[in-house]
Amino acid sequence: YSGPSTSHDWVKYFGIGSLVKGEVGAIEEYGVILNFKDHPDVVGLIEHHQLGGSTVKVGSSVKGLVVDLSDGVVNLSLKPELVGSVSKDGKKKKRHRAAVLDLELREEVNAVVEIVKDSYVLSVPEYNHAIGFAPLMDYNSQLLPQHHYDNGQCITVVVGSIPSSDPSGRLILLPKGSAQDSNISSSKRAKKKSDYKVGSLVEAEIIDIKPLEVILKFGVNLHGRIHITEVLEEDCSEHPFSKLKIGQKVHARIVAQAEHSAKTGRNLKWELSIKPSLLKDLEESTASEAELNHSINDIIRAYVVKVDAEWVWLTVSRKVMAHLFILDSSVEPSELKEFQQRYSVGQAVKGRIIGVNREKRLLRLKAFDNQCMLENIDDTQKTVSSIAEHTKEGDVIGGRIQ
Repeated sequence: YSGPSTSHDWVKYFGIGSLVKGEVGAIEEYGVILNFKDHPDVVGLIEHHQLGGSTVKVGSSVKGLVVDLSDGVVNLSLKPELVGSVSKDGKKKKRHRAAVLDLELREEVNAVVEIVKDSYVLSVPEYNHAIGFAPLMDYNSQLLPQHHYDNGQCITVVVGSIPSSDPSGRLILLPKGSAQDSNISSSKRAKKKSDYKVGSLVEAEIIDIKPLEVILKFGVNLHGRIHITEVLEEDCSEHPFSKLKIGQKVHARIVAQAEHSAKTGRNLKWELSIKPSLLKDLEESTASEAELNHSINDIIRAYVVKVDAEWVWLTVSRKVMAHLFILDSSVEPSELKEFQQRYSVGQAVKGRIIGVNREKRLLRLKAFDNQCMLENIDDTQKTVSSIAEHTKEGDVIGGRIQ
């Protein structure tokens, strides 16, 4: 590579279904950002549900399968079944091309929704996970389809167009129309929706798992979410989402109405919880949410929402946040140097509360380690200032040279 890449060059290099290598530049709530050494004008994006169980860190190198590209943004997947459909030299296995050519126009096949953008990005498992695209709109009638499909959902599609040998050629798939819900009148739909309220127990299906929340569907076209703090009890040490998977059905309790999502444009409608204690009794939840019950020196577990140069922002519950200053994260210089690399979105952090802002519902934490034991805390110590409230004789204090 000796010069800036042209549009044709990058489209050819990032061909749909090809395997490419990139470096993790940032980890955001909406996905993992990749940089490409030979293509600095192109940005890679791996949505969290496309990580396939892989753990990545800023600065690490990853190989992913290109599932879509548009306007200088390349969507990739690390899912083993997709990456495994490519040979080591980066080209699709021979049987893949032969399998796609075996497809016939208007043939019905089963496909899995990989990404929802301005079109559905699908993979076809029985044809070596070939990548295809389905429009969100019926362009002949200019009408939106009857159904909305979610990440991980298996749907039946009809082959609309076979891709050419050109790198930009695309397999076009058309969702098969279904009249399954056409007999349900609008009045019946309204009735079924109104049956749900805060406190209701529902059976829901997991349709997406993100670092900080699980998205579910239930009832007739209703959606909800489970916040990461609404899965396990506080004394559990395992990761809340470790035993959950897309397609799994769970019993959940509605604990609140959700706010409208500006990012997706979808009203999630309900906040759900699958905490064992809440499945038995909703009273406990409403009582604990009424006020901020945390105090100085309490030990809590929170989950990373965002990391910047000097602070880690965490969620303690749906309504309470916390932050951790770099110098409160460790006393080891080597760990302080790698501050941003040590934390990722969704990671659990255990810490001691050293500050409480009840008006903002914000806690300040000090990372809990072997040098921060409960017996070293002087419970009689009174708050003198924002600095002195968590500093006492014998503490190791770090600082930055100005």
